[in-house]
Amino acid sequence: MKKIFLLLLLAVSVCASAASLADEALFNQIINAQKDKLGITDRQSNVQDRNLQNTGQTGNTPQNNLQNVQTGNTTPNVIKQPKEVLIYGHDMFGTSDTASGSSNQFVADQNVNVPDDYVLGSGDTVRLQFWGRTAKTEELVLDRSGEAFSETLGKIVLGGQTYGQAKTIVEKMVQGMEGVSASLVISNTKTVKVLVSGGVNKPGYYIMNVFGNVTQAIVNAGGVKDFADIRRVAIIRNGRTVETIDYYELINKGSYRPKIQKLMPNDVIFVPRTTKRVLVEGAIKNEAYYDIRNENTVNDVIRLAGGLASNAVSNNVVVTRVNKTDLKYTVKSLDISKGRDASFRVEDGDKITIYGLNDKNLNSVKLTGNVVYPGNYEFRKGMRISDIIKSVSYLLPDTEMSASYIVRKDVKTSETVIVPFSLDRIMESKHSAYDIALQAYDEIVVVGKYTAMENIHIDVSGEVVSPGDYAAKNNATVYEMIVKAGGLTANSDKSAIEIISYLNGSYSSEYMDINKSMSAKAPLQGFIVVHGIYESAMLNYIEISGDIMNPGEFFFHKGMSLRELLDKAVSPDKKNIRYSILIYRKNTDTSGSEVFSLDLKNLSDPKVAYTLKQGDKVIVKQVTKEVKRYVNIEGAVFDPGTYQYADNLTAGQLITMAGGLKDSAYYDAIELIRKEIADGGVEQEFISVNKDEIAKFSLMAGDRLVVRDISEYNKMDYVTLSGEVKFPGRYPIKKGEKLSSIIERAGGFTDFAYLKGAAFSRVRVRVEKQKMLDKMIRNLEREILVNANVEAMTASTTTSIDSSELMLKTKDEFIKSMRNLKADGRVVLKLSHPRLLKGSSNDLDLENGDELYIPKAPSTVVVSGSVLSPGAFVYNSKMDWEDYIKLTGGLLSQADKKNIFIMKSDGTAQKANSETLAWSPQNDRWEFSFFSKTNPLDPGDIIMVPDNYNRVPWMRNIKDITQIMMQIAVTAGVLTNL
Repeated sequence: MKKIFLLLLLAVSVCASAASLADEALFNQIINAQKDKLGITDRQSNVQDRNLQNTGQTGNTPQNNLQNVQTGNTTPNVIKQPKEVLIYGHDMFGTSDTASGSSNQFVADQNVNVPDDYVLGSGDTVRLQFWGRTAKTEELVLDRSGEAFSETLGKIVLGGQTYGQAKTIVEKMVQGMEGVSASLVISNTKTVKVLVSGGVNKPGYYIMNVFGNVTQAIVNAGGVKDFADIRRVAIIRNGRTVETIDYYELINKGSYRPKIQKLMPNDVIFVPRTTKRVLVEGAIKNEAYYDIRNENTVNDVIRLAGGLASNAVSNNVVVTRVNKTDLKYTVKSLDISKGRDASFRVEDGDKITIYGLNDKNLNSVKLTGNVVYPGNYEFRKGMRISDIIKSVSYLLPDTEMSASYIVRKDVKTSETVIVPFSLDRIMESKHSAYDIALQAYDEIVVVGKYTAMENIHIDVSGEVVSPGDYAAKNNATVYEMIVKAGGLTANSDKSAIEIISYLNGSYSSEYMDINKSMSAKAPLQGFIVVHGIYESAMLNYIEISGDIMNPGEFFFHKGMSLRELLDKAVSPDKKNIRYSILIYRKNTDTSGSEVFSLDLKNLSDPKVAYTLKQGDKVIVKQVTKEVKRYVNIEGAVFDPGTYQYADNLTAGQLITMAGGLKDSAYYDAIELIRKEIADGGVEQEFISVNKDEIAKFSLMAGDRLVVRDISEYNKMDYVTLSGEVKFPGRYPIKKGEKLSSIIERAGGFTDFAYLKGAAFSRVRVRVEKQKMLDKMIRNLEREILVNANVEAMTASTTTSIDSSELMLKTKDEFIKSMRNLKADGRVVLKLSHPRLLKGSSNDLDLENGDELYIPKAPSTVVVSGSVLSPGAFVYNSKMDWEDYIKLTGGLLSQADKKNIFIMKSDGTAQKANSETLAWSPQNDRWEFSFFSKTNPLDPGDIIMVPDNYNRVPWMRNIKDITQIMMQIAVTAGVLTNL
């Protein structure tokens, strides 16, 4: 009765989902459900067996007649299978990512030779080159009438003429001009606008060179989408298909002769949707999805894919076919060496799998890794590692002698065991206890300095297409593991994915939905169970699975014991084996499950009397070895993470498994964190392992190894030199390096360097100066606002109120302009030759981001501010600042005559009329400025004439306004005018 009920529910679910599935999604769902990415050949070779077992049939290979295999249906919007195989030919167009930065204008090859039969028309550009008595070049663009006007030849009519005829026309026109010759070339051809539509990433209109082709148009449109068929690309002109392009001809034969030589305005390039596509995988020369056109048989498709690989087994070709009507697929096994099977007709959605010779089934031992002679070796009973690796000459350079291992698979339980060994000890004493005896199917892995090991497997069960034990990376997510198991079935409950983790000797359970599973980490020790939507209908049954003979569901009765269930499910000849039992029980108070674990010595253990409850799920695991244990490594190694622990594992071996130490590793003292249980609690012990102990220091399960990273190892500081140095550029610096050193590294100064105007800027100084500038502006803003409030409160008449509002708007604009001021980071230096600079106070320690600019010697003096005509004037050593102001036409009425100052080219500022002791180059002596009338000027100086801020009514009441504005001007390097 239960089975009838389930079949009815399943039929309703399948019919409903079938109506909403697109053909493409269904194809991907069925095909990808078969993919097994574990990377272990014996699992791959049993894919067909597993599919047949799902139908209740037996046999190692599919039968020659078609056999229906029931499968579930995933929801395309939730489970997205990773694309592992390319669609043949699509990569020649690039992708939307490669085209996303391009403009709408596709630039064709400008070096294309324009043929003589090319017909000129509107938009073409021709170049007329004259020589002889007249030497000039004219660029002419033909108008809509095909005409152009030349200054030398007058009106020229070239529209409708071929390129060859146009050259003849020009030659004839210059024949009457004595001593003048001319030539005509087409410098730029007209453009055409075409529409690219269909299966492209960015459909739309594109402007192209007249010599552009269909391929360029598709590339410009971002490449093709996955569903595009590049074998039937159509060129549509005036509503009629004028050519259909099959790009497989170009890819496979290297040439293609189009009927249409060039595109015309308003042509439509249409990339259709595929109607017939098959997947070819396995022992084939080119695995890919192929769009089928005239290839009707399996043999045709194999030829299209490049033919069989050298290790292909031609009598074991499997075709998996989608049945879209009842959501099933069928499997057909073919021997294509026979004519009848080779002519088997393919259909849309078929997957053709060609199996190859499997070296895993050989009675051999495999040698891999950092060795000279990798490969399979004949296994002989009693042979040891030294029989394979006979001396160090069998090893490649950089072999880690103390960190190799054997990957050994237990044939009975399929459990993988890691057996570490030391090549050093084996080479010292062959056939000793260190020289481990080998077993058939062993894989010897010789580790190089940068080899890492990952050997984590996670069991995925429940409502997935292919339940089983799958290899996982350290950072794998729950979603990735579900995908490895083929994805969800139609009966899966996407809100009930259960994660069972084993930690500290006990199990814990957590429920999550499909969205959370995409970011949740898969348990390194534990299981993933996908529950079904019909589980509530199965409460009268108990489900049992795992390492048993009869997995499935059994009727439940009150008081049912674990012994009763195990007697029905476990093979009689395996009742004396040790078992680990997990019992999952729904917790009605929470959304999770309770997990109970029992360790049975055998099926006679008294614990088998445990009473089961309705709806329990029981998982049985044969215990053939200890529970997997792990160690962790983090820090300055190439592949940090969690690794499986093995007996006698050393710190050096773990570092090797993690890819070795980075150059930045501080290996003089590596820290080991070890947890121990004491007095009912957990205590941490911190152990420092020095570099001499690393190779032999023994680890314990649960240890965490921390390799510290020298923080400044990868940090590099840079300074920039520009201007008049011999080798300008960006230079890395060491800590404490001096300015003189970097100038020497840059080759010193050129002969044109003006050292007095050298500008040295520093990031830290710019930040500090900006803080000062911001503070001054805030203080000024506060004073302005206080005065504005006082004026507003004292305004009584309408006129005075309007005047206050207008003044307030002016103040706002002024404050806004102040806020936009940015300080420079200039540090005032007096530079000289590097030899003289060394040891002086100006020979600064360099910092990251420093910049030094050496200008050429200037020849002008600039006058700025409140003058009639600000500008730059030729430097004259006999002229003072007043002379330059006279050249500008004199001061404006609002100029502040008392506070005129000079911004020197070295970055300093000084008042123009200050009475200080200064060197007079004119008189060649030290003088007080009142004797020499003024401070001397240098080339590159700037004379700044500020406004008299006291003339502005709303600024008159601000205390020290002139001093504040002068400080702002000097700090920001600008003069603010009102």
